[in-house]
Amino acid sequence: MPATGFCGQASRPWPLPRGSRRDACAIVWRMDATPRPVALVTGAARRLGAAIARGLHAAGYDLALHYRSSASDAQALAGELDAARPGSVLLLQADLAQFD
Repeated sequence: MPATGFCGQASRPWPLPRGSRRDACAIVWRMDATPRPVALVTGAARRLGAAIARGLHAAGYDLALHYRSSASDAQALAGELDAARPGSVLLLQADLAQFD
C-alpha cells in the first residue's frame, strides 16, 4: 500500500495556525477496501495537528487521530469532524515516547 508522510511545515497545503509547534505528523495511505484515502495524524488534538487533521478531512480523507493527554481537545475535534462526515474519524490515545 503506497504511503506518503509529512511533519511540521513540509508539504503543508494549508496555513499554520499562529503559535503552533511543529510536533505533529501525518501519514497518508490509500487502501483498496476504502473508497476514500486514510490518514493517521499524530498530535492531532491541538495546534498544528488539529490544523493538519482539518485540512485532510476537508480534502476528503478519513482520519485516525492520535493524542497523548489532550483527551477533551481530541474528542471535540473528532466530534466536529464527525458531524461534517459521520464515521470518518477514529481516536487513538497513546504515549508514543514509550516503546514498551
